[in-house]
Amino acid sequence: MDLLILEEFLESPSFAELFLDAAGLGGSCEVIFAAHSLSEAEGESDITLVLQYANRKVALLIEDKIDAPTMPEQSLRYHKRAEQAKRRGEYDEYHVILVAPQAYHDAHQNDENAAYRYRVTYEQLQAWFAQQATVRSRFKNAMVEFAIEQNRAGYQVREVEAVTAFWRCLRRYCGEHYPQLSMLGADTPKGGSAAWPEFRTALEKVRVIYKSQKGIVDLEFPGFGDRGDQLRTVLGERLAADMRLEKTGKSASVRLENPQWAVSFHENFAEQETAVREALNAVSRLCRLAADLKDL
Repeated sequence: MDLLILEEFLESPSFAELFLDAAGLGGSCEVIFAAHSLSEAEGESDITLVLQYANRKVALLIEDKIDAPTMPEQSLRYHKRAEQAKRRGEYDEYHVILVAPQAYHDAHQNDENAAYRYRVTYEQLQAWFAQQATVRSRFKNAMVEFAIEQNRAGYQVREVEAVTAFWRCLRRYCGEHYPQLSMLGADTPKGGSAAWPEFRTALEKVRVIYKSQKGIVDLEFPGFGDRGDQLRTVLGERLAADMRLEKTGKSASVRLENPQWAVSFHENFAEQETAVREALNAVSRLCRLAADLKDL
């Protein structure tokens, strides 16, 4: 679907208008850069387009979803990548758009990892293709319809056995050595990107997330993204010297970070046990902090 959208955007101005209109853009422009799966340190953009207007360059960063679950901080990382590119002078402004079946948009309205301001539905794409009287458009219409049906059928995890095994080892290790921790989720098959275990805290809807590839442990407070000062006041002296507040999408997090806690869920658990143990110590600290706050 990524390549279908990219090709049609470059070939059909009226198709491109679906995305330009969604972002509130108009007027004459020229595509001066187009890329599929553009990767940077903060992650990957499915589709990147840079448009030349008379006096400015405007980027469209498009996240394409059919039925796969959102990744942690996925929409936030789009903005981080875009801000970095903007500072490098690659464009003057940018707009991040989620394109997905309507059912996907509906299911993720309150998902902070899918906090995209601009949205296009597959049903809009399908309606556009249905109006084109060519064999090519009928074929693409059928592809969009297949994607919509795939969404209705539901997401199927493509299991990576090494990752599944790591999760099971981690859960068993927590049970044996950290019985006070409540690791969320179940022992189900895991895909290759499943690497952020979450832990329940004493505060409703507040969780601790171990962002394993980065060596980061966050105590996440949903809805506090723009209320960091308020959270800092509540925390007061409980915020230790090695803890810092971070805005994470629509949330705010108390963060502990150490590169030595970074592990790969694709590798052997036993060989990374020391790093895991230190990270779980940090998880325990943040769970205790949440418990202290419960008594306020």
